[in-house]
Amino acid sequence: VSTSLFSTLLRTSLAPEETIKPQLIQDFLDSCGQFKRILEDSGFVKLKRVTDEDLESTKEKAGLIERYCYLTSDSDVPIVADITFENGIQVGSNHCQLYTLADASNLPPFCGSRINYDRYSTDKTKFSVGFASVLGQLLPCSHIYNQYIFIQDAQKTIQKLESRRLRLQSLSAYSRENAISRDATNNFLNEAISQQRLPIKSHFNILVWTEDKDKLKEIKNLVSSALSQMDAVPKQELDGAPQIHWAGIPGNAADFPMNDTFDTFAEQATCFLNLETNYRSSTSPIGIRLGDRLTGKPVHVDISDEPIKRGICTNRNKFILGPSGSGKSFFTNHMVRSYY
Repeated sequence: VSTSLFSTLLRTSLAPEETIKPQLIQDFLDSCGQFKRILEDSGFVKLKRVTDEDLESTKEKAGLIERYCYLTSDSDVPIVADITFENGIQVGSNHCQLYTLADASNLPPFCGSRINYDRYSTDKTKFSVGFASVLGQLLPCSHIYNQYIFIQDAQKTIQKLESRRLRLQSLSAYSRENAISRDATNNFLNEAISQQRLPIKSHFNILVWTEDKDKLKEIKNLVSSALSQMDAVPKQELDGAPQIHWAGIPGNAADFPMNDTFDTFAEQATCFLNLETNYRSSTSPIGIRLGDRLTGKPVHVDISDEPIKRGICTNRNKFILGPSGSGKSFFTNHMVRSYY
């Protein structure tokens, strides 16, 4: 288990000795294969293994590791930049800030799989988005939203919490805070046992950046506003930022400092996962060109054959609904012109 003190950033060797053993690697691959099959059997998720070619850079393009370290996209020209942590995180000309959800006291009192998106909601109708969408596509600045869920031995975790509860019980007479912590730990254990919950450790952080240092205050307000919509308390990470940023390198999550995680259950942790992504062009040769709702970027969409192949619908009928002046005729002409 890694911590901020024993991060591989401070070690002479990056690879732990046990990860070089062939049998351990094979057991790990078998577990990953089972995990992948369970998720894909649901029909809602499709996983793709990141290969060495995806991670590594070439003369023509930057790999995932280089794009993360230098904060570039796959369409940018590869460039080498300095990374410093003296006055915050700075990558080349980009000034960065790191905000974390790493303590239970900073989390919202309630969470769920969805929240209302006020911009498209009314008093009678609710437009739902993911609970953490305000930290994903709806955050209007350059950012990376990292999500970590660590599944450990459930029985050992419960035993550690039982030991903590006993220590707090013996100290509860000396401090009201100890008594409150004892009750919270006891409630956590009761829920884990009575409802068969899976205790895990989680961490979530948002890395934002801009080339204009004067805009950092504006970006800070954007992140604070987004977290406030979730009833979470924003915390800007300073001392532990290098270790957290280092663990965010693709493939290096195992080196995450566990002292920056909090105990929770799997159901609550999954509420903080980013469920939305940008609209992507279809691989179907048939379709029409539409605009991305957030950015206006043109995307190729198949609204006839692909939904049938994916089992979303069983016919090709079209029903266009909208108020006067919303563009029904314009869309119909565009669709007919694109198809015929």
